[in-house]
Amino acid sequence: MSRLRSLSDRVRNHFRRALPQRLFFLHVPKCGGTSVDNAIASLYRTLDWRRDNGVVSLDSTASIRVVTTLEGTHYPDDTTDDYPILRVREHILLYFLAQRNVRYLSGRFAFSEAAYRDYGTIFAFVTVLRDPVSRFKSSYYYNRYKSGTHIRVQLEWPEYLDSFFGQSQGYEYVKFLGGPRVDGNYTSAQAIAQAKANVERFALVGFLENLSLFTKEFERRFGVPLHIPRENPTPAPKTAYRQPLDTDLERRLRSCANRTSRSISTPCDSGRTAASVQLPRRPREGCQERRPRTEPIACRRQHAWDTDQRRLRLVSEAASRLKPR
Repeated sequence: MSRLRSLSDRVRNHFRRALPQRLFFLHVPKCGGTSVDNAIASLYRTLDWRRDNGVVSLDSTASIRVVTTLEGTHYPDDTTDDYPILRVREHILLYFLAQRNVRYLSGRFAFSEAAYRDYGTIFAFVTVLRDPVSRFKSSYYYNRYKSGTHIRVQLEWPEYLDSFFGQSQGYEYVKFLGGPRVDGNYTSAQAIAQAKANVERFALVGFLENLSLFTKEFERRFGVPLHIPRENPTPAPKTAYRQPLDTDLERRLRSCANRTSRSISTPCDSGRTAASVQLPRRPREGCQERRPRTEPIACRRQHAWDTDQRRLRLVSEAASRLKPR
């Protein structure tokens, strides 16, 4: 973020108002989280720089170094045995949520039952997801062409899909939304069911495929407009994305990306595919707000969509009847 833009945000928040609601943003990797995180964080900064310590973000690399120090075990970048890392991050999460001055906390934490139980009424839990196949491809291309060495991928698609690390990317949603599991089994029916149940506990769930709807619901829910510029773009050349995979590789890729649930609706064009969370079909992807559990979630989303359409139609009809002065 440029200094000029940061100063502009501070001046705007000073004269308007900073976001009053305390938020926790759970950053699922490769779902546009960096852009969303920075956009939300900017809503808390004012001309009073002393309040900046109330905006906190997890340093993921540092959390890994903490585990290495505590256990004396070096975890390679492509490790899939990350339960100790996720547990340390849970402790970090609880530590910051317990601080009265913290207004906004973000990072690649896994969902914490303890955090939601004790702070779910104080902090609004927010996250952004995307179509699982798109997320899987994005993760590969980003780590394949990045300049750093952390989680650097040097495998071609066939080898990557056969690797433990590559296959682990297929259950990232279950891991981050379901919470860390000591057995490391994120493909079980129990793990998937827990991830789906936890999604219901978020105050707002957005989708990268429709950020405009997410920002609209964010403003309606929290009373402050949210503008999301694109940040942390993939270092992969456009030719890498445009180069088609052969039929067998594409089938294997989709199978790996969708491996954790075969009965969940996603926002991709193909209609119903597998994912690890409850994702709505287009054009209703965008966000999900917590509502009383009095009807099935699909019915609630349909009702919310229909309600928004009726509101827009009434506004349009009213505007058409206005006469110019």
